Parts: sequence; structure tokens; C-alpha cells
Amino acid sequence: MPATPLAAANPAAAAAVALLALEQELVPPDVAYQAISEHPDDPVGALTTANTGQSAATSRARLYAAIADSLGLPYVDLSAGNVAPDIDLVQRVGADTLTEYVAVPARVDGTVQLAAGTPSAPAIGELAEQADHATVALADPAAILAALRRIERTAVVDATVDSTDEEQQASARRRRAAAPTIALDEASNLGWVRDVLNRAIDQRASDVHLSLTSDNHLRVAYRVDGELRPQIVTDVDPVRAINTMVTAAGMDIGAQGVPQSTSFRHTTVDGRRYNVRAELLPTVNEAEVTLRLLASGGLMTLDQMGLLPAYVKRLRRATERSDGLILVTGPTGHGKTTTLYGALMEVRDGRRKIVAIEDPVEYRIDGITQVEVAPNREGGLGWLQVISSALRSDPDIMLIGEIRDAATAHAAVQASQTGHLVLATLHANNAVAAYARLAALGVDPADVAAQTVLVTGQRLLPKLHSCATHRPVSDRDRLRLVASGIEPPDLVHYPAGCDACDGQGTRGRVPLVEMLSPDQTLRDAVAAGADEGALTRLLSDRNFLSFADEARRLLDQGLAAPPDIAARLREDVVNLAAETAEGER
Repeated sequence: MPATPLAAANPAAAAAVALLALEQELVPPDVAYQAISEHPDDPVGALTTANTGQSAATSRARLYAAIADSLGLPYVDLSAGNVAPDIDLVQRVGADTLTEYVAVPARVDGTVQLAAGTPSAPAIGELAEQADHATVALADPAAILAALRRIERTAVVDATVDSTDEEQQASARRRRAAAPTIALDEASNLGWVRDVLNRAIDQRASDVHLSLTSDNHLRVAYRVDGELRPQIVTDVDPVRAINTMVTAAGMDIGAQGVPQSTSFRHTTVDGRRYNVRAELLPTVNEAEVTLRLLASGGLMTLDQMGLLPAYVKRLRRATERSDGLILVTGPTGHGKTTTLYGALMEVRDGRRKIVAIEDPVEYRIDGITQVEVAPNREGGLGWLQVISSALRSDPDIMLIGEIRDAATAHAAVQASQTGHLVLATLHANNAVAAYARLAALGVDPADVAAQTVLVTGQRLLPKLHSCATHRPVSDRDRLRLVASGIEPPDLVHYPAGCDACDGQGTRGRVPLVEMLSPDQTLRDAVAAGADEGALTRLLSDRNFLSFADEARRLLDQGLAAPPDIAARLREDVVNLAAETAEGER
């Protein structure tokens, strides 16, 4: 039997396949872990033969179909009655070539598809063009090669998984039990607005969400430590409550069906001051109001962010430069801009002019020239227009809130080439992926290699409270961690819940960070167009601490729970599986 694309002694890839098998309920967690431990070179074969409830062929078909679905690709079952190999196309492309790349053109309900074992390989796209511009699909590699021997069809593989487990369900039950009640019994005035805001602040919420349900009830939720926590609302007229909040925020209650943005200030009873940014979004159920709570003077310093001392030192050293590009990558809401502002606060000494360009400006800071981008607002300025104008104002340091398109990417790199230190955020899965992201936006890899002085990948995880329990890692969590490249310890910490943490088991967030300071060897590889996989392999010999390495440290120190780490690194598992599939072709 040929090796599947996810085979060949890669524990993370094998675990990714096992997780998908768990999702399909082919095997229980303990059997899955044993199967891939004993047969890491053939996880699909081991997992499907371990399923005693149905035939191995049926199990393989289900597993490959699930893998294809996770990749967003069609799946071709070469044994199905509506599938037939296209012998003419096989002869045109060449059977030897198709065998080499494990691919076969087939007609599925009359439509030509190229069933391939590694659909993302560059050669597959060329083969699909030769095969009458066939759609690329995934199939079982063993079935493809068997089909080619009989002149038939295709397969490819990649794997990842998402799941909910008993720990997450128990956590959800604790959240529901701890949900506080808000009695909005005075929706005729603004008193309940202050009550909603004060309660949110007391719960350390970053955002307040108010919306109407389809059955005309008011839904209120606070975002605390990155997660939405529903509040129980009683004695309120839902539409009247929304309108009262809209009025309190200074929005136009008569502007129906139009998104609105505004801001106002709120002071708590004990004198804490907050800037509140309000967003009104028209929905099919009337409207939704979202309030972002920003504490005055609420920015953290680098020393307060929970970063490793070595990382703080590197950031400080990078901001001392007169030019270059500093990037922070990660998803929305994971503190990228906060990290960059923490770095800027270190150099806000009046000796260098700092210009920050954001959409929107959240914190107003003395000593920094802040400009708000508003491309969708009438009379508002676009990113490129603001960056060009800012460069003419003689800055030393520029913060670009987000590199979101090719024009912004080019402008950021060019600014770093002309005597400016540029700090920017970028949506990429990890630090290494930043290079590929900029290349995809059309920036010359040689320019990126020459100008980039520091790249940080960042996630924020729920921080375990001191009430956490210390016990053996579950089989499911072990698989999920191994799939993320993490070999977990036998004993780990899980959330418990107590009065001090409101029954959540977590309180606050802890950063999961990887930081890349490129050396000349890495710069040369980037300039030569090396892909993410090649760069990752290069860094493995250079004491680079990846997300997986940092996650293991958080596990060892009892700072984060296995389900939260696995959930945050899920995208990286998907990419790993895809890269492994290509590497095993």
C-alpha cells in the first residue's frame, strides 16, 4: 500500500489525522492514540483498520471525505458508480506522469475532475490544465494508484480537527450557572445604561454587545478575557432598551438601516474614567449595538504584558533603530496593537517624532501624533493617502495599524527603506508566515528580507486561575497537542472554577508569543523566495522558540489549559497538515 500524504513519521501530522478520525467517530481517543503511536508511518491505515465497527474500505472513504471537506476540496470516491476514469485524458497527460504525481482525471456525473493525492502541489495545477482544465479534487492515494493500474482516478490528503470535549462542555455549564442578572427596569431613562457599563467594567469586560433576538428579546453579553459571557436580562422593553443605548451614545435614532460609529466618555462611581466607542450595525432583527470600553491611561508597558524578559529586551533593541520594519502578526483581538504601543511608549522621549496611523484611534497618547483612517466615511482619509501625507511630515517612527492590502504593504516597506522605523500589524498565522503574506501582497522578497528587523507572532490565551486542578492529560487533548507540535507532560492543569474567578476557572489572559530576529542566513533564504516550510526548517536549527515551544512552557507552568492552547493553534495544525501532504508526495 502506498504511503498516504500524511504519513512518514511525522507525529504532528499523524495526530492531525487521528483528530479527524475522532471527529468522524471512527475510533475512541485511546484507540486512536495507540494506533498512531504504533504505526506513525501510516496513520490512515492504522486508524481505519482499528475501527472494528465497519470495513476498512468504508472507514478510509469516510476519513478521506472528511479531510477533503476540511480543506474545502471536492472528494472523489473512485469506487462510486457515478465516477469513471477518462481514459483519453489519461493517455493525453501520460500514465507515467500521473502515477508519479498520484493523480488521475475522472468524470464525476459528467464533469471532469483531477483526483490527486497532493492537490496543492504546483505540478497538479499544470496537470489539471492539460486535463481539459479539470477541477482538482482529493481522493485516496491507494485508490488512485489502483485506478491508474486499471486506468481510473485520484486522491490527496491533509488533516486537522476541531472538537468539543467534556472539559469544554463542563466549562460552558459553569459559565451559564455563573451568568449574572441585569434588571433593566428603567429603560425609560439613562440610569440602566450606566448600570450596564458599570457591571461590564466590574467584570473586566472589553466589550458590551446588545442585540435583539428573532423572538424580540434583548440579548446582552460581555466579552471578558476574549470570550462572550451572556447576561440575564429582566423587566425591559427590548426595542426601547436598544433605542435608549443608541441615544446615550449620541447616535441618530432616526437614521434607519445605516451603520453608525461614535464615542463618549463614562466615569464609574469610584472615579475610573473610560472612553467608550460605540458601533451600531443594522441587522435583520432591527439593530445591534457594540460598545468597546477603553480605560483612560489603560495601555500596558512592555514589562506588564507577561512577555519573556528576553523578548522585551529584543523589542527594546529593535525600537532603538533608525530604520527597518517591525511586524506583529496574529488574529484580531489578540493584542497586536497593544504590543506595538507598549514598544512606542519606551521611545516616547521627545527626541524622535512618532506618527501613528490607525482605524480607529482607540487610545489618545501625548507625545505621539495620531491620525485616524476612515476610508468608508464621507470625507474620510484612506490608508495610502494618510501614509503619504505622514511621510511628508518628517517622522522618525511610524506605526501603521494594519497592513491590509498591497498598496499599504508597499508603502510600509518603502517607508522603512527611506530612513524611517516602521511598526505594523499583519494578519498571518505565525511569525514565519509574515514573509509569505507580504510576498502574496506583491512585495519583493528581497526588500522584505533587507528591511525586516523583528517579527512577532502573538496569541492571547485564557489564563488559568489558581484554583486549577493538576491531573493526567486526557487522550483527546494529548492528540490535539501533538497535532500542534507539542509533546505534553503527563500531568497538566485544567480549569476548576471558584468564587474568586466567577466559576470560570480562568482570569485574565496570558500571551503566547514567538519572536523572530532574522540573521543573514534567514535573510538570504527569504530573498531567494524560500517558502514557509523551508524557513521553518531553517529556524529549527537556530534556537527559535516557536508557538509550540512556548505552549509547552505555559503547560509546564500551569498558565494555560490544553483545550485552550489547542484551539488557538488550530490554524497552524491545518497548515502543518497541508505542508506535510506536499512533502510526502
